[in-house]
Amino acid sequence: MNSRSAGGCPVRTEPSPFEAQPPADGLVLALRPREAARALGIGPRTLWGLTTPRGPIPCVRIGSGVILYPVPALAAWLADEAAKAKGGEA
Repeated sequence: MNSRSAGGCPVRTEPSPFEAQPPADGLVLALRPREAARALGIGPRTLWGLTTPRGPIPCVRIGSGVILYPVPALAAWLADEAAKAKGGEA
C-alpha cells in the first residue's frame, strides 16, 4: 500500500520484500554480523576479531559475501565464556 507525501511522491508504507523480516513463527536460526554483535553486547569489529579462524566464535559463510552466526552456537559460546569467568579462568 502506497500513499502520497505532501510533494505528491509515493511513499512506501509496507516493508519491502527485500528487507530483513523476522520469521512468522518467531524462530530465528542465525544472525547477521551486526545483529550478532548487538545480541552479545559487543561491537562488530570485536565480533569479527572473535570469529573463526581468528577466534572461538563459529560462523557460517554462504557464497562470497554472506556471513551468518547460528544462534545456538552464539549461546553455547556465551555460556562457555560465562562458565570460564565463574570458574576464575580468563
